Amino acid sequence: AIRFPRPAAPENGGNAITEYRFYYTVGGIAQAPMLDVGATVDVTDREPGDVVAGEFRAVNGAGESDPGATATATTWELPDQMAALVVTGGVASLTIAATAPANLNGRPLNTDPPGYRYEIYNDADELIGTVDRPDTSEHTVAPVIPGPGVYATVRARTDAGSGVASPASNAVTVLT
Repeated sequence: AIRFPRPAAPENGGNAITEYRFYYTVGGIAQAPMLDVGATVDVTDREPGDVVAGEFRAVNGAGESDPGATATATTWELPDQMAALVVTGGVASLTIAATAPANLNGRPLNTDPPGYRYEIYNDADELIGTVDRPDTSEHTVAPVIPGPGVYATVRARTDAGSGVASPASNAVTVLT
Protein backbone atom coordinates (compact mmCIF):
# COMPACT_ATOMS: atom_id res chain seq x y z
CA ALA A 1 0.00 0.00 0.00
CA ILE A 2 1.02 3.59 -0.52
CA ARG A 3 -0.07 6.00 2.21
CA PHE A 4 -0.93 9.61 1.39
CA PRO A 5 -1.32 11.98 4.37
CA ARG A 6 -3.94 14.72 4.00
CA PRO A 7 -2.44 18.23 4.03
CA ALA A 8 -3.69 21.02 6.30
CA ALA A 9 -7.27 22.10 5.61
CA PRO A 10 -7.63 24.82 2.97
CA GLU A 11 -9.43 28.09 3.61
CA ASN A 12 -13.08 27.17 3.88
CA GLY A 13 -14.68 30.53 3.06
CA GLY A 14 -16.64 30.47 6.31
CA ASN A 15 -18.35 27.16 5.57
CA ALA A 16 -17.38 24.11 7.63
CA ILE A 17 -15.63 21.34 5.70
CA THR A 18 -17.97 18.35 5.53
CA GLU A 19 -15.87 15.87 3.58
CA TYR A 20 -12.47 15.26 2.00
CA ARG A 21 -12.08 13.50 -1.33
CA PHE A 22 -8.99 11.91 -2.83
CA TYR A 23 -8.47 11.91 -6.59
CA TYR A 24 -5.65 9.79 -7.99
CA THR A 25 -4.06 8.21 -11.05
CA VAL A 26 -2.05 5.03 -11.50
CA GLY A 27 0.43 5.25 -14.36
CA GLY A 28 -1.41 8.36 -15.57
CA ILE A 29 -4.81 6.61 -15.73
CA ALA A 30 -7.52 8.19 -13.59
CA GLN A 31 -9.07 5.96 -10.93
CA ALA A 32 -12.45 6.33 -9.22
CA PRO A 33 -12.14 9.01 -6.52
CA MET A 34 -12.21 8.00 -2.87
CA LEU A 35 -14.99 9.84 -1.07
CA ASP A 36 -15.27 10.91 2.57
CA VAL A 37 -11.66 10.02 3.42
CA GLY A 38 -9.86 10.48 6.73
CA ALA A 39 -6.48 11.95 7.65
CA THR A 40 -4.65 9.42 5.47
CA VAL A 41 -5.49 7.40 2.38
CA ASP A 42 -3.97 4.01 1.56
CA VAL A 43 -3.88 3.06 -2.12
CA THR A 44 -3.70 -0.74 -2.18
CA ASP A 45 -3.54 -3.60 -4.70
CA ARG A 46 -0.86 -1.99 -6.83
CA GLU A 47 1.86 -3.74 -8.79
CA PRO A 48 5.54 -3.09 -8.01
CA GLY A 49 6.77 -0.10 -9.99
CA ASP A 50 3.33 1.53 -10.32
CA VAL A 51 3.50 5.32 -10.08
CA VAL A 52 0.57 6.69 -8.09
CA ALA A 53 -0.23 10.42 -8.02
CA GLY A 54 -3.00 11.88 -5.90
CA GLU A 55 -4.51 15.04 -4.49
CA PHE A 56 -7.03 15.86 -1.78
CA ARG A 57 -10.00 18.20 -2.16
CA ALA A 58 -12.16 19.61 0.63
CA VAL A 59 -15.93 19.80 0.30
CA ASN A 60 -18.27 22.20 2.10
CA GLY A 61 -21.56 24.02 1.49
CA ALA A 62 -19.88 26.13 -1.22
CA GLY A 63 -18.76 23.05 -3.17
CA GLU A 64 -15.46 21.31 -3.81
CA SER A 65 -12.13 23.10 -3.31
CA ASP A 66 -9.47 23.47 -5.94
CA PRO A 67 -7.04 20.53 -6.01
CA GLY A 68 -4.33 20.54 -3.39
CA ALA A 69 -0.71 19.84 -4.16
CA THR A 70 -0.20 16.57 -6.02
CA ALA A 71 1.80 13.89 -4.22
CA THR A 72 3.50 11.09 -6.17
CA ALA A 73 4.82 7.73 -4.96
CA THR A 74 6.13 4.54 -6.54
CA THR A 75 5.31 1.10 -5.16
CA TRP A 76 8.19 -1.23 -4.36
CA GLU A 77 8.54 -4.98 -4.30
CA LEU A 78 8.55 -6.72 -0.95
CA PRO A 79 11.62 -8.65 0.22
CA ASP A 80 12.00 -12.20 -1.09
CA GLN A 81 10.81 -15.12 1.01
CA MET A 82 13.52 -16.40 3.34
CA ALA A 83 14.68 -20.01 3.57
CA ALA A 84 13.43 -22.20 6.42
CA LEU A 85 15.06 -21.64 9.81
CA VAL A 86 17.06 -24.15 11.78
CA VAL A 87 15.76 -24.36 15.35
CA THR A 88 17.22 -26.19 18.37
CA GLY A 89 15.12 -26.69 21.50
CA GLY A 90 16.47 -25.99 24.96
CA VAL A 91 15.19 -25.50 28.49
CA ALA A 92 12.36 -22.96 28.05
CA SER A 93 14.28 -21.60 25.06
CA LEU A 94 14.98 -21.95 21.33
CA THR A 95 18.18 -21.32 19.43
CA ILE A 96 17.36 -19.99 15.98
CA ALA A 97 19.59 -19.61 12.90
CA ALA A 98 18.36 -17.91 9.73
CA THR A 99 19.73 -17.01 6.31
CA ALA A 100 19.09 -13.53 4.92
CA PRO A 101 16.79 -13.36 1.89
CA ALA A 102 18.40 -13.51 -1.53
CA ASN A 103 16.92 -10.16 -2.51
CA LEU A 104 15.53 -7.15 -0.60
CA ASN A 105 14.47 -5.72 -3.99
CA GLY A 106 16.45 -2.53 -3.65
CA ARG A 107 15.03 -1.47 -0.28
CA PRO A 108 16.91 -1.15 3.03
CA LEU A 109 16.03 -3.32 6.01
CA ASN A 110 13.95 -1.61 8.65
CA THR A 111 15.77 -0.32 11.69
CA ASP A 112 12.70 0.47 13.83
CA PRO A 113 11.18 -2.03 14.18
CA PRO A 114 14.20 -4.21 13.33
CA GLY A 115 14.38 -5.86 9.92
CA TYR A 116 13.57 -9.47 10.85
CA ARG A 117 10.40 -10.72 12.57
CA TYR A 118 10.60 -14.23 14.04
CA GLU A 119 7.29 -15.91 14.90
CA ILE A 120 7.17 -18.92 17.21
CA TYR A 121 4.31 -21.44 17.12
CA ASN A 122 3.26 -24.46 19.18
CA ASP A 123 2.14 -27.85 17.85
CA ALA A 124 -1.46 -26.54 17.58
CA ASP A 125 -0.20 -23.86 15.12
CA GLU A 126 -0.90 -21.10 17.67
CA LEU A 127 1.41 -18.11 17.72
CA ILE A 128 3.13 -18.18 21.12
CA GLY A 129 5.76 -15.48 20.66
CA THR A 130 7.45 -12.99 18.36
CA VAL A 131 10.98 -11.62 18.33
CA ASP A 132 12.25 -8.65 16.31
CA ARG A 133 15.94 -8.74 15.41
CA PRO A 134 18.27 -6.53 13.33
CA ASP A 135 20.09 -9.51 11.78
CA THR A 136 19.89 -13.24 11.02
CA SER A 137 22.76 -14.38 13.27
CA GLU A 138 22.17 -17.38 15.53
CA HIS A 139 20.45 -16.30 18.73
CA THR A 140 18.59 -17.76 21.70
CA VAL A 141 15.00 -16.85 22.43
CA ALA A 142 13.78 -17.21 26.01
CA PRO A 143 11.44 -17.74 27.68
CA VAL A 144 9.51 -20.04 25.37
CA ILE A 145 6.48 -22.03 26.54
CA PRO A 146 7.65 -25.65 26.95
CA GLY A 147 6.11 -28.39 24.86
CA PRO A 148 6.52 -30.60 21.80
CA GLY A 149 6.20 -29.49 18.19
CA VAL A 150 7.46 -25.92 18.64
CA TYR A 151 8.58 -24.31 15.38
CA ALA A 152 9.34 -20.86 13.96
CA THR A 153 9.13 -18.75 10.81
CA VAL A 154 10.89 -15.52 9.85
CA ARG A 155 10.22 -12.67 7.44
CA ALA A 156 12.31 -9.72 6.31
CA ARG A 157 10.88 -6.20 6.68
CA THR A 158 11.77 -3.16 4.59
CA ASP A 159 10.15 0.22 4.09
CA ALA A 160 8.12 -1.45 1.31
CA GLY A 161 6.55 -3.87 3.82
CA SER A 162 7.02 -7.39 5.16
CA GLY A 163 8.03 -10.27 2.94
CA VAL A 164 6.27 -13.62 2.93
CA ALA A 165 7.03 -15.76 5.98
CA SER A 166 9.64 -18.46 5.50
CA PRO A 167 8.57 -22.09 5.44
CA ALA A 168 8.18 -23.51 8.94
CA SER A 169 11.36 -24.61 10.65
CA ASN A 170 11.94 -28.08 11.99
CA ALA A 171 9.71 -28.81 15.01
CA VAL A 172 11.45 -29.30 18.37
CA THR A 173 10.55 -30.02 21.97
CA VAL A 174 11.11 -27.15 24.38
CA LEU A 175 11.94 -28.58 27.81
CA THR A 176 10.76 -27.36 31.22
